[in-house]
Amino acid sequence: MSEIPIIAADMQEKEIVLTLCEAFRQAFVATGLDMSDPQNASFGMAAGATFAGILFGGLIPVGVVSRQDQRRFVETMSKNLRSGVNIGEMNANRIASEMGLIQ
Repeated sequence: MSEIPIIAADMQEKEIVLTLCEAFRQAFVATGLDMSDPQNASFGMAAGATFAGILFGGLIPVGVVSRQDQRRFVETMSKNLRSGVNIGEMNANRIASEMGLIQ
């Protein structure tokens, strides 16, 4: 798993990120929405980005981060988004291959 390009300091942090991703996936499943539907998937993506912003925004008043940190936060989010797209594509290709849908 060390090849997973998630922005994290070490493997332990990557494992925490992946654990949270799985919890997020399970939360989507619990809604009953079909995430293979593009509109529902867009809602899920918007929810993920909004939730990240809510977490970041909640840290501003307590002084953990500042508004000046927002640019770096957005850049890191962008890198993690690209990594997530790559991971999602790899997973989908692996599943399609296992099902004999692609070679």
